[in-house]
Amino acid sequence: PPLMMRYILVAVLLLLAGCSKTVEPPVAQAPPENTSGLALGPIAQQRLSLGQCGLALWTKTSGQTRLFYATDTPAEALISHNNAETVLQRVSQSGGLARGFPPQQRYRAGDMVLDVDVEIETRDGMLSGAVIRDGVISFRAQQDEETLVVPVVGIIGCK
Repeated sequence: PPLMMRYILVAVLLLLAGCSKTVEPPVAQAPPENTSGLALGPIAQQRLSLGQCGLALWTKTSGQTRLFYATDTPAEALISHNNAETVLQRVSQSGGLARGFPPQQRYRAGDMVLDVDVEIETRDGMLSGAVIRDGVISFRAQQDEETLVVPVVGIIGCK
């Protein structure tokens, strides 16, 4: 019995040592440098909260750059314009929802307007997401500025 008590005591001490460990909060990633030559730059990878869905769009080129990230709740999007991350609010949408997102969406922040027009494809076996095989982002930073149109691909994922 004394040997068994030693094993139990060691196991309890190891268990307590594991419980006292502190967890470091995640460090926010800085957005990658914009080398695309576009008015929109790359954004860092984002994390979803439990029960949330996110839409990520990349340029439809060989050096795919993540340009856009939106969440269903709250209905807002993140972009990088002139090397500064900007949050835009969804102000309109049309089309049927797929995983919390319609195929046509408009986002706005001040004079900035960003339109998303995508073909959302849900697949058998893909329970918490969808694929965007074809789409376009149209972006205008100011009313008197030309509109930038970028072909995109992407995904929708839910947690």
